[in-house]
Amino acid sequence: MKTITYLPISPFRDDVRDLMNQLNAHHLSHCSPEICHLTTAEEIANFDHLMVGAFSDEQLCGMGAIKFMADYGEITRMFVVDEFRGTGIAKQILDRLVEAAIERNLRSVKLETSLKFTRAVRLYQSYGFANCAPFSDYVHAPYNAYMEKQLSSQV
Repeated sequence: MKTITYLPISPFRDDVRDLMNQLNAHHLSHCSPEICHLTTAEEIANFDHLMVGAFSDEQLCGMGAIKFMADYGEITRMFVVDEFRGTGIAKQILDRLVEAAIERNLRSVKLETSLKFTRAVRLYQSYGFANCAPFSDYVHAPYNAYMEKQLSSQV
């Protein structure tokens, strides 16, 4: 396995937009458009945020972002390209996003995903996320899962 590096990235990079398009296609292949939350680069940038990219050599092979709210962070746009899935990249990205939330003394991190994304749900559950009620502007929808991980101030 090649060495993977993790760096803060802008949601406006061309390679990030390309990965977002791949993620959108992946979502839409599993879920109907009316229940997909296809967060855009502009929507991420409207918040205080951190976006992390995973790079194999100079190729962006994974990404994830956290939007910082008053007392929690929202994990969004988590995606790893097919050839790199199952290598631990998603967990490494999640580590960095959660660490950023802890550094800001946030009480929790939350996310929305689809129950159809069983590998993602398993990852989040293994990381300590538990089901929660819809939050922010989200509303209950079939197959959508809302998850939360309580944080302590210790990394």
